[in-house]
Amino acid sequence: SHGPAAEMLRRAVRLLAEANGDTWVHEASVWPMIKRLDPTFSIKEHGFGSFSEMLKTPDAVVEIKKDGKDHLIRLR
Repeated sequence: SHGPAAEMLRRAVRLLAEANGDTWVHEASVWPMIKRLDPTFSIKEHGFGSFSEMLKTPDAVVEIKKDGKDHLIRLR
């Protein structure tokens, strides 16, 4: 989906990746970044039950890898 939710996710991950100097970013850091970019952003409004559901849509803009207890994500 290249809707507003996907676009916001893409922006947040891109900014974090640039700040970290690494394409992989910690999943936990993404939601706070989204809320910083747009405090009114609502997952439910975009039709997702949760943030992790938003990351895992079949046409998601990110890929996820497990890193111990943590999850790392990057843009596809």
